[in-house]
Formats: sequence, C-alpha cells, structure tokens
Amino acid sequence: MKMTANISEPKQTNDSESVAWWNPLHWPAAIWVFLIVLGLMTSPFVIRAFMLAGIPDMPERFDEVAYSTWDVPAADDAFTYYREAAALHQQIVTELRSGGRTEVREPEDSLAVLKQGWTEATEPTKQWLDLHQESLAVWRRGTEKDRGLNLLPSKLSYTTILNLIQDQRTFARLAMLQESRAINDGELAEAHQWTRAAFRCGGHTSHRGCLIQGLVGVAIHAISSQGHAHWAEQPGVTTEQLQQALVEVQSDGKLYESLSNTLKSEYLSTRNSLQSRDWANLIAPVNTGGLKNIAGPRAMRLLYWVVGEPEVSIRVFRQILANQLPEIDRPIDLRRKMVGSGTTMLFEPDPSISQPSGQLEPARIDRAIKRSALTRMLLPSLAQIDSAFLARRGRQAALEALLAAQAYRRDHGEFPESLAQLVPNYLAAIPVDPCDPAGGPLLYRRDEPTRAVIWSMGDDRADGGGVIDATNGRPADVGFELK
Repeated sequence: MKMTANISEPKQTNDSESVAWWNPLHWPAAIWVFLIVLGLMTSPFVIRAFMLAGIPDMPERFDEVAYSTWDVPAADDAFTYYREAAALHQQIVTELRSGGRTEVREPEDSLAVLKQGWTEATEPTKQWLDLHQESLAVWRRGTEKDRGLNLLPSKLSYTTILNLIQDQRTFARLAMLQESRAINDGELAEAHQWTRAAFRCGGHTSHRGCLIQGLVGVAIHAISSQGHAHWAEQPGVTTEQLQQALVEVQSDGKLYESLSNTLKSEYLSTRNSLQSRDWANLIAPVNTGGLKNIAGPRAMRLLYWVVGEPEVSIRVFRQILANQLPEIDRPIDLRRKMVGSGTTMLFEPDPSISQPSGQLEPARIDRAIKRSALTRMLLPSLAQIDSAFLARRGRQAALEALLAAQAYRRDHGEFPESLAQLVPNYLAAIPVDPCDPAGGPLLYRRDEPTRAVIWSMGDDRADGGGVIDATNGRPADVGFELK
C-alpha cells in the first residue's frame, strides 16, 4: 500500500502581507497627516511642560502679608504731608505756566548755592525758594514723623506712578537751599533742622519701596549728608550740637531701607505685573527688541506661553531672591563667594544652613536665566544697584565719623591724628568700611591740624585716596573733606 506523507506546503504570501503593521514607511498618508497635526497641536504643551519642569515652583521666601502690613494712622504717616506738599508744589507750577512760563523748574544756579553757599544765590533762586515756603512747611511736618509709606509693597507693579517719590528730590534740594540761607543768616540751629528734615525724608522715601525708591533715597542721603558736613564746619556750631547731631544721624540712618527689603518689593512689583491679565502690554515699554514690532500683545502672549512664560520668569525671580536674601545686606568682606555670569549676583549657598525646599544651586539658576529671554529682559543690573546701596552705607559711616571728628576739633582745637583718638569719648568704635573687601575701617587722613579727609572706598571697592579724580572730576571715593 502506497503511503503518502501529509506534509504541509509552505504558505505563500504576497508582499503586502509580509509588511509588519508597525513599519512607518508603509503607513497610509492619512495616518501621517493625522500624526503631523497631532504633533503640531501638542508640541506647544510639551515645550511649555519641559521649560517649567526645569524650574521648581518653590514657596515664597518671606511673609508677604507681614511685609506689606501697614497699620499707621494717616496723621502719623509722613506721606500724608508729602502728598499735600506735592500738591502745593504742583499748584505753583500751574500758576507759573498760566502766567506765561513755558518751562518751570528749579533754577540751575541753585546747584552752585548747594556747593558754595548762599552768596551764590541769584534772584530766580531766591524767588523759587520763597514761592515754596508754604509747601516746605507742610513737607517738614512730614519729615518729623517716625514712619512713612508711599504705597503698600503688595500693590506695586510696572504701572505704579512714582511722581510723588521724584518730588521728594525737589523738596530735599529746597531744604538744602533753606539750610544755606539759614547759615548765611547765622541761624545754625534752624539750618540743622532743615538738613535733618531732608535726611529723614530720604529714609521715608525708601521705606518698603522698589528699586527706584531705593535709588532716590540714596540720592537724597547724598545731598543731605553733604548738608550735614557743610553745617558741621561752621565755627559757631558747638560740641553739644555736634554730639546731638551724631545721635540723630545714627538714629535717622535706620530709616533707610535695606537692599534685601528693596529687592523684596521689586520682586513683588515684577510678580504682580507678570501675573496681570495685561502683562504683555505692561512689559511692552521694556521690550525694545524686534518681537513687539512684528507681533502684537496677543501674539506675544502666545509665543511666550509656549516657552513657559510668564510663569518661568516668576519662578526664576523667586529663585534669585531666595539666593540673595541671606547675603546681600552683609558687608562685602563677609559675603559668600559670587558665582554665575552677568550682573545678577548669585552667591554660593552656605553649607551650614539647610536650603529651602525647591531651592536650586546657583549654576542652575544661572542657566535658567540664560534660557529665559523674558527674565533677561526684566532683570535689573543688581551689581550697580548694590554699589549704590554700599556707597550709601559707606557715606553714612563717614558722616558719623565726620561729626565726631568735628566735635573733637571743638574740644582740642584740631582734628584727631587718627580715628582711634575718637574712641571712646566721641565714637563707641572706629566705623568699619562696608565697601572694603578686606573688612577694614574707614580711611582717614589729616593733612593739616584743621584740614582732614575721611572716606569709604565706595562702589569701586578700591582706595582712591579720598580725593577728587582729576580725570573726570568725580570723587574717587565716598567721603568728606573736613575743615
């Protein structure tokens, strides 16, 4: 019997059946169109998620409610009077313009009066000062208040109007003109009160303020400190008056806001602006690049949204603030090493202090700054601002030493040979120069028994000799000539 093997023949398949379903090279065009459309639709979300994932959303580094709380009655708030004085000033300007004056401002020769005394005053300067007697009286009542606040920090934004803050520079200069006239008339006690009024106004101006307010405060501190120096060199000023002025300067100097608090206010201003529904319009004046020329606010919002903005920038600014707060108020010799690039001023973290949850290392913050065009656009040059605040602190220390040295001269007929001679009868200790990288004391030189110079290294952190720089006419350091 013939046996036939039951062996299956290999199954023959065509080419289309041998193609695996997952091979994308043979997918139908419809699938490709679908995937491309899906990719285009989801890619903005993927990009945004990627950008946000690199910056943790860490908690705020300070108590915003406590920082912005203001429980001072209006009658005890310096700015109640500053506003009234500013309104009177504006009324003067309006009346002058209605009388045909097209340009109304402080006469230019008033600067010569501030430098050289009332003998340089011209009739326009005298008239300008006389017109402001009522507003100055109101303003001075404000300077006598212990506290002042222009605006709650929680209300700050890029749209905040700071005309009232700028007005304080005008009143500080008017007060210095009053001081010059009082000195010329022999009214030394009255002259000192005007100088002190300007000095205290600078502290009120900077209180809980943003960077502009802080810098205006620095400017007022400079002009009123020079007023103190001019008053202190008058022969009729007694030891007792100088010692009392020193106590007042030490106390009034505490009115000036720290840089750390100024940075908190600036952060709140930026955050509030970026969280606004109209944030793209708010930053338009800052955005001087080509983007705003080719895209309107809506297109800008869409483009920025794709790269995680404005949330990325808010998180980066919060990271920067958290890094700076522990170090920025210290004298530069006590600060930890700065790292990173640019003028952001990031500091190495202190290994002895546990870092807050979500806090990034400085290198990662630096990379985040470089990745965010919006952050770079809005980030202020903190190095320059820090220099201004350090210069103010150096000037404060020099002013205190100046008043002590002038008191010493009244008692001994000459300035001390060194600052050590002021301790302990005139100063508790030799003031430290906050601008000295080595943490040394203020610098002092007696050129003659009745001429001396006292100075801080200032914003360049280098000893320029405490003299005028002949190359540009600017003081090489922050300080005073004593005579």
